[in-house]
Amino acid sequence: MKRNNKSETWVLCVALALTAVLYAVMIAFDLPCPIKYISGISCAGCGMTRALLSALRCDLAAAFAYHPLWIAVPMVAALLLVAHFKRWNKVFDVTIAVAACLFLIVWIIRLIDPACDVVSVDFSQSVFSRITSGVI
Repeated sequence: MKRNNKSETWVLCVALALTAVLYAVMIAFDLPCPIKYISGISCAGCGMTRALLSALRCDLAAAFAYHPLWIAVPMVAALLLVAHFKRWNKVFDVTIAVAACLFLIVWIIRLIDPACDVVSVDFSQSVFSRITSGVI
């Protein structure tokens, strides 16, 4: 089956632009992570924005402290572009699967680690808890 390169490229560019706009708005208005706000549980990418901003400031120690897999984001983005244009779909699929597993492993370790102050579980801060505490 032949792919439509123009439509795939357009969709990829729109998705990246919308993601960038979402993060810019969240940073500009100091909005909390939507996943943590709704569930009370930090997501697997918790600390990623702070890590990437630290990396942009060349503070790599802080970047790794906020999220040890921060370097995976630019690497996967670059691989996405290469895979898209070079048709390395299998390489990209395997890379995404490995990255997802690594994020899951790091997230579980950070949730279990009592010394980790980036990732947390606080159900009292979830939307459900806020709604029920106002009703009950």
